[in-house]
This record gives sequence, structure tokens and C-alpha cells, in this order.
Amino acid sequence: MQTGVCLDVRSPAEYREGHIPGALSMPLLSDTERAQTGITYKQKGRDAAVLQALIWVGPKMSGFVDQARRLSAGRPILLYCWRGGMRSHSMAWLLKQAGLEVSVLEGGYRNWRRHIYEVMATWGQWVVIGGPTGSGKTKLLHALKEAGEQVLDLEALANHRGSAFGALGLPPQPGNEQFISDIGWKICGMKKGRRIWVEDESSMIGSLHLPEVVVGRLSTSPFVYLQTDFEQRIRELVREYGQQTRAELEGAFRKIARKIGGQYLNLALDALNGGRLHEAASIALRYYDKAYAQSLSIRHPEGGISLTWGVHEEAVQVMNRLLHIMKVSER
Repeated sequence: MQTGVCLDVRSPAEYREGHIPGALSMPLLSDTERAQTGITYKQKGRDAAVLQALIWVGPKMSGFVDQARRLSAGRPILLYCWRGGMRSHSMAWLLKQAGLEVSVLEGGYRNWRRHIYEVMATWGQWVVIGGPTGSGKTKLLHALKEAGEQVLDLEALANHRGSAFGALGLPPQPGNEQFISDIGWKICGMKKGRRIWVEDESSMIGSLHLPEVVVGRLSTSPFVYLQTDFEQRIRELVREYGQQTRAELEGAFRKIARKIGGQYLNLALDALNGGRLHEAASIALRYYDKAYAQSLSIRHPEGGISLTWGVHEEAVQVMNRLLHIMKVSER
């Protein structure tokens, strides 16, 4: 079905909460109709609920066929609902009668969810890249990806860089269920026996919770600690966030006001108002360095490979040194 189209026949709300990446929504029932069908099932039983659903679905049947033809554009169709039950099989029957090539994802979205949890737990040998804020972890991941390495960029999937400033300039975050599905889909596209590079993260990225299995792999996989000059890290933060408005930066600082203390908050805000972004970044880094050091002692108490990013080095140079270190360690 790789060259086909995947259609999700669950309700719009179910689809919005989380769906197989790339699947298109073609709901058999609306949110209201699905809710009422559930009430009928509880009050009057299965037969009454099925009859109620048929009353709603009947007038839509020709529309479903037209929509499926338009969405599939002559390609094979893979349908799924929550459990691979009545909704997907009923739609499959209808579309087959119209001459379309259709199959059903057995077990539905629930089975897909089970599968991706297994994939997250077993796929590949993970190598975790950690280091303090501004040390260049994301740049290193991008260099590895360009070199043909397998990279799982959790922050890109989350639309968040993982700090109080992490949402600035990025689209809204997906829902947590969709985030999990996106992680699983990304890993499924990788070769199972090869190494997977991933940035070190806490259990949350912005408002999203990482699955426990991912948190577990992050804390138990080989660890690379990336560090660089403090002034270089300040320049990196100014480069990344310096285009945001003063109001946005102030709002981010106020999110960590209780943790950095009123005195340092005032110093940071004064620096922002005076256009002294390097000074403000320095205040933020001193807080995040302390927080990361505490987190590091818990998640990676045994440490790992230490890698220093030289002041005049490009990402590809750091990457080549890292790949050499990994090759030597694997002998």
C-alpha cells in the first residue's frame, strides 16, 4: 500500500486527536452522530445503534464513493477505524461495490498504536547527544542527517526546542497522541539494524509528554556530551532567538521568573529593553546550565563520550570527529 492512499473513517475528533501520518480524513459519522450512536448503544443495545448509524450513513453513500475516488486518484485504498471493525469494513464493502481497490488495516488505529510502541522500544541502536543549551546539538544532528545517518529529531516533531523560549517562532505544537504517532512513523521509516541519533530530552518537550519507552531509551542508550565555549553558546542563542520581539522574549523570561529569582529577572528585562541581547542570553544560560547539570546527574549518572566543539569548527568537522570516535569505540 505504499503507493496507495490511507483513509481514516473515524470521526473528525478522533482524527484530530491522533492519526496515522499521511492518512486523510473521510469520517463515516460526524462527531455528533458518533456520540449519539454511543448513547443509543448503551441505552437500547447494538442493533438499535446500528440502525441509527445506517439512517445517518444511507444518504451519504454516493458522497463517500465520490470522495474516495477523488482522494485516491486511482490508487489502492487502505481504510482504518479504531479497531478495524464495523466502520472500516462497512466503508470497504461500499467502495468495493463501486469498483475501487480497497483493503482494511486489521486491528485499526489501536493496532497501529501497539506497533509503534514496539518500534520505539526495539528499533535501532540509539545514540543520545546531550549538552548544555546553545552547545550546538541540533546543528550536529542536522550535519549527521545530511551525511546519511539516521536522525530522530524529537524537537522538530514537537514544534518546540524544549525550554521556556522553545516555542518562539515555531508553529503550534501537535496534540500528544499525534506527537506519539509521528515519532513512531518517523522511526518506522528507518532501517531497523542501523544506528539512530537523537537529542537528549527530559520527559516533556513544551506541553508534550514523551512516551515512557522513549524516555527510557534516552536514559539507557550510549551518551555523547557536547560542550563548547560559553561565549559561543551566547552567540548561538542570540542568533536563534534574536529575531523575536522584545515582548516575546520578555514573556519567556517571565515563565522562569520564580526559578531565576526577581533580581536576575529584572536584570534580564533591563538588558532586553536596552537591546543588550548577549547580556540577557548570559542570564538565561546560567539558569539553564544549573538546571541541566541537575537533570544530567539523574538521567546520565555514568556520563558518556565527551566531545568539545571548537570555537572555529564547523558542524561537519565536529560530526566527523564524533563518527571517528564512535567507529573506534565499536571495535
